[in-house]
Amino acid sequence: MSTTDIKIVFDPLDSAENKYVPIIVSEIKKNGITLISLSEALSKYKLFRQVSCFHLNWFENLDEKSALKQWVLFGKKILLLILIKMHGAKVIWTMHNRTPHNKNHRFLKKWLRNFIVWIADVIVIHSNESAKLINKRQRMKALYIPHPNYIDAYPAFCYKDSTLKKGRYARNESKTVKLLFLGAIRPYKNIELLISMASAFMNRLELKIVGEPISGEYRLKLQSKIRDAKNIILETRFLPDSEISREIAQCDAMIMPYDLESSLNSGTVYLAFSHKKTVICPLIGSIMDIPIGDRKLYTYTYDNNAKSDHFKKLSSTLEELLNDLDKNPGTLEEYGNSMFSYLAVNHKNDVIGSKLSQIYFT
Repeated sequence: MSTTDIKIVFDPLDSAENKYVPIIVSEIKKNGITLISLSEALSKYKLFRQVSCFHLNWFENLDEKSALKQWVLFGKKILLLILIKMHGAKVIWTMHNRTPHNKNHRFLKKWLRNFIVWIADVIVIHSNESAKLINKRQRMKALYIPHPNYIDAYPAFCYKDSTLKKGRYARNESKTVKLLFLGAIRPYKNIELLISMASAFMNRLELKIVGEPISGEYRLKLQSKIRDAKNIILETRFLPDSEISREIAQCDAMIMPYDLESSLNSGTVYLAFSHKKTVICPLIGSIMDIPIGDRKLYTYTYDNNAKSDHFKKLSSTLEELLNDLDKNPGTLEEYGNSMFSYLAVNHKNDVIGSKLSQIYFT
């Protein structure tokens, strides 16, 4: 039987907001594998029975707002997993987060996550730290496969423009560091703390926050907080693919003060490296996997139960960054180039696609 004769469900099969999905899907298809969507498999019982493997991403999420709808969705997902196993198909689950970022009805999400871990045949992890979060009886199912890179994934890659090769800090007479936060604006990403931090460093850095807020109420809350801040720019909008590379090119480094309680892997970290930018980020799984000697970035840990500790540790890390720039204005550019080189060697998309494809047949 050829690879094209085998039916594999990959869920989700497409995403307009997350490049991770089309990159992974494209690399798997290069190995001659035909992928179908979960909705297509569920629409035809005969097709459902022919599927040999269901590869699920973010399946543990329960994003319905009402408690009743969450319970209904929980029941549907449990039933689906049971039906998949009853028909003899393999379940592969990619573990992206420590816990779901949305903290509503956490006990229900924990039950679903534990059930997925128990029923899955293979658990794909993108950081070795992830394995420690799986109970010992199920840990043997974990298989480490690197997170994909985003090199040339977005149009108008601006580093071909010679005016951007020198690094903005080296060309900025005011010696103001330009930091960028990019992505969906959610409370777990500690945006309010980031705004407070930027205000404390008003004379040394500029902060730009670009992304779509979780709600109109949250947008207004953030706009109110930055009303008097002259060094903070807030753009509450979804950034299209055509603008991402240029937006990143105009910063010195990207900053992401994640909540350690739920954050484990970060696609934004790899997005920054793919654009030759270094990061300021807590010591999450994505950072831990990088050998210490190769970590040309700024990382820190903090007590997740004390917001004041996070502010203190982040401020101390920024002081370190500023001191490094005083000694060598080209530090951030050098760090960005180093992380790009590390990513290009250790996170090759074709290798990742090949390793995922092998799981389907073992």
